[in-house]
Amino acid sequence: MPILVVRHGEAMPSHGNDEERVLSLRGRDEVRAIASALSLRGMVPTTILASPLVRAVQTAELLAQGLGYAGLVTVDRAIEPHGDALRAEHLLTSAPGLVVAVTHEPFVRVITARLTGQASVKSFRTAECALIDGGRVVLRLDPDTA
Repeated sequence: MPILVVRHGEAMPSHGNDEERVLSLRGRDEVRAIASALSLRGMVPTTILASPLVRAVQTAELLAQGLGYAGLVTVDRAIEPHGDALRAEHLLTSAPGLVVAVTHEPFVRVITARLTGQASVKSFRTAECALIDGGRVVLRLDPDTA
C-alpha cells in the first residue's frame, strides 16, 4: 500500500486567519509540476486526503485533476499542521491502493518519519512529496526536480 505524502503548495501571506490562506500563483504552478511528474510515473490515487486548511484542499484538488482522480477529496483534521499522528497513520494505512495525503510542515515530516520508522526526516519544501512503500521512502520530488 503506497502512500504519497505531500506538503501544500506555496500560499499567499496571512492576513489574519491562517486557515484561509490560498495558494499563490507560484504555489499552483508548483503543484501542477508535481502532478505532471507523478502522472508521468503512472501514479493514480485511489484515495486523496487533505487537511481542512484551504491551501491543502486547493493542493489536493490540483493533484486530483493532474492525476486523473475522479473521486472526492476527503478532508480530515488528523492531518492538520499539528495533527493526530496515530489517527493519520490509521487513515493512510487502512485504505487500499495509492493514498495521497496533503498536509503541512511540520506534520508532513512527523507522518513520514512515523510511516518509515525514522526518528526524523528532512524538511519538505512547498509542494514537495515523498512516496512511501514498504516502510521506506522510494521517491522524493520537489517542484524543481520533478
